[in-house]
Amino acid sequence: MRSIQTSADAAVSVENSLLFASALSRNKVPFDLHVFESGKHGIGIAADHPEAYVWPEVCANWLKKQDFA
Repeated sequence: MRSIQTSADAAVSVENSLLFASALSRNKVPFDLHVFESGKHGIGIAADHPEAYVWPEVCANWLKKQDFA
């Protein structure tokens, strides 16, 4: 499971992502979670986000590491 979120997301609390990551960890499911400080909900591939723009490449690398790609 690979996910990004911003802690400033007004639509979905970052707590949801943290709880989900905790559950994945308890069940030994591989995951990679990145929480960025700023940004709205649904930043997509984040091409214009000052930090999260690297997300697609980081995601692709993680998927390769997990033998998904």
